[in-house]
Amino acid sequence: RNGPHKKMIIKNFKSLALTRERENALKIINSGIEAVLVKPMMREQIKISNNLLRIQNHSWNLSNYKKIYVVGAGKAALDMAEAIEEIFGKRISKGIVIDTRKKNLSYIKVMKGTHPLPSNANIKATKKIMELLEQTEKDDLVINLTSGGGSALLFSSVLSLEKKIELNRQMLKRGAEIKEINTIRKHLSNITGGRLAKLASPATLISLIVSDVVTNDLDVIASGPTVTDKTTISDARKIQKKYSLPSLPFIETP
Repeated sequence: RNGPHKKMIIKNFKSLALTRERENALKIINSGIEAVLVKPMMREQIKISNNLLRIQNHSWNLSNYKKIYVVGAGKAALDMAEAIEEIFGKRISKGIVIDTRKKNLSYIKVMKGTHPLPSNANIKATKKIMELLEQTEKDDLVINLTSGGGSALLFSSVLSLEKKIELNRQMLKRGAEIKEINTIRKHLSNITGGRLAKLASPATLISLIVSDVVTNDLDVIASGPTVTDKTTISDARKIQKKYSLPSLPFIETP
């Protein structure tokens, strides 16, 4: 795949490729990285032709929708938003995504947040997404872009920011696993654990998810904002007890 004129992702390729064997090994690594880059992956798997949207084996007639909205959060949200803009163009009515980076796009507003700890910037940006979703109607289409880091970036909690940060610190210090942390997060959140999907209702919702979880459990990635939560308040309370966490005002997920 890597011909003589192909731009390499590995910047110091020439200084490392001192033998034929090293050159081949680096080309294999380079191709592996290329295969998981978000923008080319999305361009390959998402196509629009004659107003028919195709994503892998699924299809939607875009003529059936009055407005198309884009929302999302994660450390790949900017890249995903750029790819969606290339594919959908002026079909996008409005969009807001949250990333750790900021860039001006044509149709989608990219808001900068913080990771791994949430901040007031994350709260403000999440509120904007929630307000946008509350506008959606039955004949609208919402495209949600989820990637790793979304749990911190997409932040609207029943706890204060300070209490939530302290809780996160305690869980990490006591060795809680990511699934356990996300179970607690989901039952303290106004937008994860399927709540983003509820906010988007009754619009049609397409969720594009880039996994950073080894098992690819969709309800775990970014705490599953658009995915049915498999856990309950009872599970959250067991984790709370296991790690001797303070009393918490858990709420049930949809």
